[in-house]
Amino acid sequence: MTSPRLTLAYVPGATPAKWLRVWAERHPEIPMDAERVPLEEVRARLDDGRADAALLRLPSEVDPTSVEELHVIRLYEETQVAVLPRDHAFADFGELSGEEFAELSGEVLDPVALGEKYGESGPLGDEQLIEVVASGAGIAVMPQPVARLYSRRDVRAVVLTDARATAIALVWRRDSSSPLIEDLAGIVRGRGAKSSRGSADGASGPPAAKSTSASAGGRSGGSGARRQQTRGTSAQGSTASRRPPRPKRKRGR
Repeated sequence: MTSPRLTLAYVPGATPAKWLRVWAERHPEIPMDAERVPLEEVRARLDDGRADAALLRLPSEVDPTSVEELHVIRLYEETQVAVLPRDHAFADFGELSGEEFAELSGEVLDPVALGEKYGESGPLGDEQLIEVVASGAGIAVMPQPVARLYSRRDVRAVVLTDARATAIALVWRRDSSSPLIEDLAGIVRGRGAKSSRGSADGASGPPAAKSTSASAGGRSGGSGARRQQTRGTSAQGSTASRRPPRPKRKRGR
């Protein structure tokens, strides 16, 4: 008889470590295997059984009940950033408004076009996209945790205050619910070990979302919160105290 175990897939930038730790404490006899996989592979792994559940990235405005065939528990939101070459005119800005970012719209790289250019079967991956940014060929927009994951010294990540956030959610197929998956759902929702197990039928109800941010105050993209006058952030998220003077844009850049 095969011993029970659970397999969790998670997209780059998601951070399952704390839930894996709680799982190991509550179920030391049942291993949970966690594997980071590209976003476009998550659904296939759920459908063919290679993953029992997944931490998936969704647009923040998606209604969890509308995701076909999946239970969805929204966990937290992610701030969006522009990844710029280190010597870019805006690289030392801590954040950019929508109006300021509009000046850069002609520099934003197209991952799909780049994927075709480099012979990929789909869009160019975020790590490779950041390499292209570092070469000075353009800029990229992505969730802040992804920029941190693939951070490097020759690029900077600048928070986009008016960009729509993305959300990380725990998902699993509606036809594959089990007591183990329900226990995992309870863990990510913060239920204690002695709490009664909730029904999977209620999984789609979104709990209060938390946001990731470069600043200590935390802010989801497009939240309308007061802008902090900070200096530039590296992809690791470090900040200084003052915002530099607005640079003059050079024609043809």
